[in-house]
Amino acid sequence: MADLELLKTMACQVIDEASLELRNLSLGIHGKPELNFEEHHAHRLLTDFLSSKGFAVTRHAYEMPTAFQAVAGSGSPTIAVLCEYDALPGIGHACGHNLIAASGVAVGLALKAVLGDGNGTVVVLGSPAEEGGGGKIYLIERGAFKNVDAAMMLHPTPGDSAYPNVIAIQQLEIEFHGRNAHAAAFPWEGVNALDALVLSYNGISAMRQHLRPDVRVHGVIV
Repeated sequence: MADLELLKTMACQVIDEASLELRNLSLGIHGKPELNFEEHHAHRLLTDFLSSKGFAVTRHAYEMPTAFQAVAGSGSPTIAVLCEYDALPGIGHACGHNLIAASGVAVGLALKAVLGDGNGTVVVLGSPAEEGGGGKIYLIERGAFKNVDAAMMLHPTPGDSAYPNVIAIQQLEIEFHGRNAHAAAFPWEGVNALDALVLSYNGISAMRQHLRPDVRVHGVIV
């Protein structure tokens, strides 16, 4: 336990010493928000920083222009730390991805210092397009996690949670098509798309109260 506490202290010291640089990194990403798969500014800031700290950096990794992989250490286990850095359309970094990126880099620096050579490998993965683009899906499909023993990331929140409730998402876009008809003379010739939409939405809403706690269904009419 004493050794573990020593390693924790060492990790904290490494992060504290880089605090100003990490803050500037976060502000640099926050000041120029970029949407999914367009995070070229954030990609450059993060890869340049990690390269300057002794990581072996692969830019434009896994066939994505704004993904990256930064590796330090050697041996087992291999621990991946993910950085996200894309913004939300219209409102910038309201989800705090600039903080996720800086936190991921901070953990990478700490693990690099604590593990040294031969005691484990740390992989800082740049994960683009979290906000609707599915960047992590491409990372998985293209082998980014093939030899990884554990993967983690940090997300800003008002409270502390080591195991947050995170569920997968699938989006469906449904269009209702009707048929025009003269409302006074021949209404029976028409097909009312609005009624179909309302009935469908109400049916889904009635079902929602019976769904299990690990299921969420939300809808929006645009």
